[in-house]
Amino acid sequence: MGDDVVPVGGALGSSRIDRLWAVIYRELLTVVRTRSVTALSLAFVAVVLGALIVGEGHTRGFAPAILDLMTPVELVVPLFAIALSYRAILGDATRGELDLLRIRPLTAGEHVLGAFIGRAIAVSVVVLVTMLVVGILIAITEPDTVRVFATHETADSPVLFGRFTVLTILLGLVFVSVGLLISVLATSMRGAIVLLATILLIVVGFELAVVEGLATGTISDDRLDIVLGLGPMTAYRGLVLETAVSLDQGVSVRAASPWISVGGLFSWIVGPLLLAIAIRQRRA
Repeated sequence: MGDDVVPVGGALGSSRIDRLWAVIYRELLTVVRTRSVTALSLAFVAVVLGALIVGEGHTRGFAPAILDLMTPVELVVPLFAIALSYRAILGDATRGELDLLRIRPLTAGEHVLGAFIGRAIAVSVVVLVTMLVVGILIAITEPDTVRVFATHETADSPVLFGRFTVLTILLGLVFVSVGLLISVLATSMRGAIVLLATILLIVVGFELAVVEGLATGTISDDRLDIVLGLGPMTAYRGLVLETAVSLDQGVSVRAASPWISVGGLFSWIVGPLLLAIAIRQRRA
């Protein structure tokens, strides 16, 4: 996917905020002007809506719809977020713009952080708009027109879907950060693809290792909550089951500890981002 990149020109201000905003604005403008990003966004919307309609959970309420959407979202949100972020720094490097940035007041850290914020805003907006459309579809197709707003744990409520939306945006931010790390590490498109495949294998391998650990007894039940909170996908899944699925839906899946899962997700956002900044500064 090629970006129709808007160069970071002479509009860089003297303050750190001005320089950061210049990069954020440039990233947002780049995303808006890139036709392949528009196509990816529309494809994302189509996949989520298609999964909702095929699952038919929207005709029974918000919590059943969340259960129908959870697995598809786990697959498409990471791919969508990485697709929107993995070229942010790599594209500048391949076009030689990093050499231009070296003679400007913009620091490497500001460059990476601005790219992250800009791409994170883009991913968050697409996910939020998609979920708003999905929520409206659930509201108009659910036979019971009475809406209960979280008066007790077992009530099906739009609030549940709101929590699901927030958690899905956080999952997107995790993989925007991972995509930025790939963008900084890679020196070519082929290298970026190899890194992407490696990271996805690590994420999938972690889940398989958890299953194997449970089967062999390597991971005991009293440590399972901690282990599940360490992986981005298991942490997301656990938080969705704990906070966005009402108890009357008959879900009895073992979930991760909420606090450990929240910490795990934020670690996966901050960790790759800090590593990307450190690597970019070292290469500057």
